[in-house]
Amino acid sequence: MIEAAEMDDIIAGIKNATLERCPERALPLLKKISDAETNLCDKYDIKNDLLELLRVEDSKVHIQVARCIAEVAKTDNQRAKFSHQDVIRRLTDLLCVPSSKENSADVVALELCTQLARALGNICYANDDARNIIKELGADERIFALLDYDIDTDDEDREQFVRVRCGLISNYLLGSDDLAERAIELKVIEKLECILTRCLVDVDKHEELLLGLLPPLSILTEQISDLCFPVSLNRTIAKLLAKCTNPDIAESCLALLHYEAQNDD
Repeated sequence: MIEAAEMDDIIAGIKNATLERCPERALPLLKKISDAETNLCDKYDIKNDLLELLRVEDSKVHIQVARCIAEVAKTDNQRAKFSHQDVIRRLTDLLCVPSSKENSADVVALELCTQLARALGNICYANDDARNIIKELGADERIFALLDYDIDTDDEDREQFVRVRCGLISNYLLGSDDLAERAIELKVIEKLECILTRCLVDVDKHEELLLGLLPPLSILTEQISDLCFPVSLNRTIAKLLAKCTNPDIAESCLALLHYEAQNDD
């Protein structure tokens, strides 16, 4: 277990590696921070150092930096330190939908996308400052574009991506009403419906996918009181309810249908 004194040396090492432009020296130190107790980093300000490392053209460095940010941003103090336009712009600039190919480059792209989504999701948690920055930058479009990566959760890496993708979207949407309205403008409901419809083929197989996709819909109904889903989406939700065996999925479907049933149409 890392002690406080050792953390001083780790932080100093990262700062030196950044100043000397030797990102490879920072990699094992970043991993140590990621594996340490979250509150050990709370007194340090490593935002600028990690931002410099994000500017290095190396995906493996980006992955470790994003993982490190995701871990330290679990505290309110660090979350505030990373709620700056320069950090969020760089994280979202790197965020892109990987292809569905199986070559090594795309495996790295998926891991990078996953860790960036974790970092952004933890920064956005109960944090209106970060949410507003994302909206001002127009970076929410890149976040919602992650739903275009429609995959089967047939291995652990893809399951993690599915979880953190919708965790990020949910954490972002849990802000003001205008964020939800903007999401609707960016066709989030259509994107979610497209994946939900595909899940009908085998509901039990796609449980992880469904458990991630239904909460953002629930959040939208909470944020926009008069939101009406398309008829096709309500039909899909009803079919999911009829087919599912998972009680959490059933409860989510019932809640959504109950909300929709309040609309006269």
